[in-house]
Amino acid sequence: MKGTGGLVLYLDYDGVHHENCLWHSRRGAYLVAPERYTLFQHSGLLERMLEPYPTMQIVLSTSWVRRDGMTDTAKRLSLSLQSRVSKPNAP
Repeated sequence: MKGTGGLVLYLDYDGVHHENCLWHSRRGAYLVAPERYTLFQHSGLLERMLEPYPTMQIVLSTSWVRRDGMTDTAKRLSLSLQSRVSKPNAP
């Protein structure tokens, strides 16, 4: 995001899921938890909370970016939230 003064949300996925969020090289992230739990189950709530702030950008500050890359990490979000993810500035 260029300039200053914009609204930014730093979003970290680490530690916000059920305690049994695991990762497998072929399967990716998954939960070993009762069916009522899903990955990103509260993303709809986040979308509603951000509605009054249409220009707010999201910076992914999660270790998932180091493992999966920015694009694949953002793809775990809804399209509405993906559109807010700030792309890193090119050098």
